[in-house]
Amino acid sequence: MRRLHPRAFTLIELLVVIAIIAILIGLLLPAVQKVRGAAARLSCQNNLKQLGLALHNYQTALDSFPPAATYSYTNKDVNGVTANESWAVGARLLPYIEQDNSAAVITKVSGNVNGPRGDGDPAVSTVVQQRLPLFICPSDPNTAPVTDGSNSIYPINYGFNFGTWMLYNWSTGAQGDGTFLITTPLNGSTAGVRIAAVTDGLSNTLAVSEVKALTLSLKSAGTPPASYPSPGSIQGYGSTLKFLSGSTTLGSGHKEWGDARVVQTGITATFPPNTLVPCPGGGSAGGTSGVTYDVDYNSFTEGNGTTYIGTANTTYAAVTARSHHTSGVNALLMDGSVRFVNNSISTQTWQGLGTRAGGEVPGSDF
Repeated sequence: MRRLHPRAFTLIELLVVIAIIAILIGLLLPAVQKVRGAAARLSCQNNLKQLGLALHNYQTALDSFPPAATYSYTNKDVNGVTANESWAVGARLLPYIEQDNSAAVITKVSGNVNGPRGDGDPAVSTVVQQRLPLFICPSDPNTAPVTDGSNSIYPINYGFNFGTWMLYNWSTGAQGDGTFLITTPLNGSTAGVRIAAVTDGLSNTLAVSEVKALTLSLKSAGTPPASYPSPGSIQGYGSTLKFLSGSTTLGSGHKEWGDARVVQTGITATFPPNTLVPCPGGGSAGGTSGVTYDVDYNSFTEGNGTTYIGTANTTYAAVTARSHHTSGVNALLMDGSVRFVNNSISTQTWQGLGTRAGGEVPGSDF
C-alpha cells in the first residue's frame, strides 16, 4: 500500500505567509503605539489633577497659592552654605503630596521653605535626588537622573505659570501677570496669589502645563523689549546655549524639580504650546553649526542677595509649554480641572490663559 507523506510548503507559499504576517504586524504596531500614547496621556493628566488638589490644599491651609520663588538679601543657608537659589513650587507642595519627611529636611537646611537654598549643602541633595513620579510624564524619554555638581537630581515635566513675558523688576519689585509670582523683600510679603486676585476666573486661568525635561535655554542674555517678542527674535538677544554637562544635544533646563528658577520649574505663555523657538547652532551661540535648536529664554537669572535684589534689571522669560504627546500639551487650570490644549491654539488665547487678571475672554479655540 502506498504511504502518503505530508506535502511541505513551497517557497512561494512560505513567502506569502511571511508577507501576510508582516502586513498584520504593520497594522498592529500603530494600534499598540496609539494605546500606549493614550495611556501615557491619561497618566499625565492624573499627575496634573493631583497637583491641582495639592495646590488647593495649600491654599486652604495658607490662604494663598504658593509663590513661584522667595528671594532674600541673605544668600547663606542655615548651615552657612552659599545659597543663591529658592525652593520651587513643587518643594512647597511636599507636605500636601505625602512627602513630609522631605519637607522637614528643607526646614532644617533653609529655616523654612521661604529660606535660601544652596546646592552645595549635602542636606539639599537628600531632597532633590528623590524621584517623585508625580512630577514626571511617562511619555518623556529624558527623565533619568542627571548629575549637577555633587548632586544626582531628577528632572520635571510640569511648569508652573509664571506669566506671559515680564516676570520681575529687581529694582521696583513689580511682579509678573501669572499665577505664581516671584517675591523679594521689595514686595513686603512671601505670600503668593490669593483666589480673589484671579479675576479672570479660576476656570479661565492657567496653573500648570507640561514641559520637556532637559530643554536647551539662553540665559542672562540681552535687554529685550517690554512688548512680546516673536519666536525668531529670541536668538538675537545673545548668550550661549546651555547644554547639560557632557551632552551635545540635551539642555540644562527643567532638569530639577526643586529649583525655583523659571527655566527649571516654570512656563510662560509667551508662545503657544510646542512653538519652535529657533536658535541656529555655531558661532557665539555654540552648539553644532547647521543645527537649529529649540530653546527657552531668560533675560536675567533669578537669585538671592544684593547681586540681584535692588539692581536695575528686569527678568523677561519665554519658557514654552512642550510635550511628547501628539498635537498638544496637558494643562491644569486654577480651578483644578485638566484640559488637553492643542498646538493650534492662538497666541492671543494662550496668553489670555496665562494672565490672572488681564480681563481676556477665552477664544473658541480653547
